[in-house]
Amino acid sequence: MKYIIRILTILIVSVPLASYAMSIIPCDGPAGATGGTGKACDFTALITLGNNIIRFCIITGTSVFSIMFMYAGFKYLTANGNPGQISAAHNYFLNAIIGFVIMLSAWLLVDFVFKALLKPSGGASVGDYRLI
Repeated sequence: MKYIIRILTILIVSVPLASYAMSIIPCDGPAGATGGTGKACDFTALITLGNNIIRFCIITGTSVFSIMFMYAGFKYLTANGNPGQISAAHNYFLNAIIGFVIMLSAWLLVDFVFKALLKPSGGASVGDYRLI
């Protein structure tokens, strides 16, 4: 029964994320490709793809963090004073927070690199990558 609940939880969380993932690729491929939006891939589409992947990972990571935090809270509430279960719940809390901080730190690093690489330097620029 425990495995069925885990599988159903994973499916409930992953189905909306999978439908969101379908819109990650911003173009239709090489120039002249048939179907889709008719947009050819260029440098702006590459930056948009990177931005969409980052956004997808942040949304997925935040969902996983929320589920882990709720699970840790449930374990803590149902511990009934058992020191082993309370310690396990504290470890879940700590691991969820550490993972969330690592994820946000990685986003900050990528954001900094994108801003440095896409800084307008007198020539043509794509501007702020988050607004593409």
